[in-house]
Amino acid sequence: MEALERALERCVQLWWPALDRVELLCERVRLKLPLCQVLWVESGRRGCVLHSSKDAIFVREPLSELEQRMPGGVFARCQRSYLVNLNHVMRVDGKQLYMSDGTGIPLGRGSKSAFLQTWAQFCALRKGAAPT
Repeated sequence: MEALERALERCVQLWWPALDRVELLCERVRLKLPLCQVLWVESGRRGCVLHSSKDAIFVREPLSELEQRMPGGVFARCQRSYLVNLNHVMRVDGKQLYMSDGTGIPLGRGSKSAFLQTWAQFCALRKGAAPT
């Protein structure tokens, strides 16, 4: 029973923030998108593009402001222009992340160590080890 409780506690830590919704203004329409559907976000010229499991959504909000509204344990910056949902990262090699939709996202040199530390903590939490 204790093992089941620990497993459920880990699941809650991983998925509860992802069940929230982010409110976006897209072409004068307010959208409430579940965070679990956001795969990754890319900075653009006049805003950013959210790549969801269904579509790409352009919003006129800087990536830095959008990043502040996302839960930190689930979303992480892997480069200056990209924010990824760690639940959708399939694997990481030395230079790229591979997302669940097959997209390869470059891993920036400046944010590589911080991202890899966040990724290791996320993987440890997902597998049941205590986060470091």
